[in-house]
Amino acid sequence: MRRMHVIGLALCAVFVAGLPARAVTLRYAPKVGDTVKHKVSLAGRTSSGAEDTGDNPLAEAMRMEVSGTIQYAEKALSETTDTVRIETQVTGGKFTWGIGGQSQNQQMPKGKVVADMDRRGRLVKTIETTFSGKSGAQDFMTGGAGGWSNFSSFAVFPEGDVKAGDTWSDEIKIPAAQGVPEVNLTLSSRLLDLTTVDNRKCAKIRTTFKGPFNLDTIPGAGDSSSMEATLQGDLVWYYDYENSVYVSGEGQVGMNMNINVSGPEIAGMPVSIKMLMNIKLSLIK
Repeated sequence: MRRMHVIGLALCAVFVAGLPARAVTLRYAPKVGDTVKHKVSLAGRTSSGAEDTGDNPLAEAMRMEVSGTIQYAEKALSETTDTVRIETQVTGGKFTWGIGGQSQNQQMPKGKVVADMDRRGRLVKTIETTFSGKSGAQDFMTGGAGGWSNFSSFAVFPEGDVKAGDTWSDEIKIPAAQGVPEVNLTLSSRLLDLTTVDNRKCAKIRTTFKGPFNLDTIPGAGDSSSMEATLQGDLVWYYDYENSVYVSGEGQVGMNMNINVSGPEIAGMPVSIKMLMNIKLSLIK
């Protein structure tokens, strides 16, 4: 009897090993009327410096620390076969900047963005933007520098079914904002696993991205000033593929900038800026 039991277990193991890996279709299809709340936590630093020629006022290196959180709620307003209209409402948050031993806090004003997203999670069109004032919150939600820390900006799903180990790639555009150009990013993603998080069936995905951008003229820095920069990141995120909910994620976003500053007292001074931000996304229950 024991021998038959062992043989049966062995046969079951061989059968399971021979089964094809489970495949899923990842689509952005939130239920119209449902609201999902998230919190994004940020912590990082920015450093800058310039070539020391003896008379360069920008040569002294500067370092700034930044941390903060933003809470927002997303609600599906309507849908078509190919798109879903999402209202993203900023409900709170605060940022802290520290430089030279001094710190400054800023509360995030409330506001909203209404946009159409396609079924692969990509921005199609911004319909409405309403905020109580010009702020980092508005920048965060509408594609400016703060928008680079919004996880869903990089959550692009593949065309067809995928299974653990499969990879896909895409190119996206982060829209231009005041003083910030449009950024074209190349994304590479891999489905690491199909797992369960808080009783949710989730796809665990790793996404890396990179893209250059430039400005021919920097506002307020002189007509001959220019900037070249590269944005890159590495994120791991969990997506509830049955309910279209971003459950959690974390990773890093970095940026390297080279600026040529020209002005009445500065002639062609190169300035370098490096930014590294740790990001964490969590679902508010």
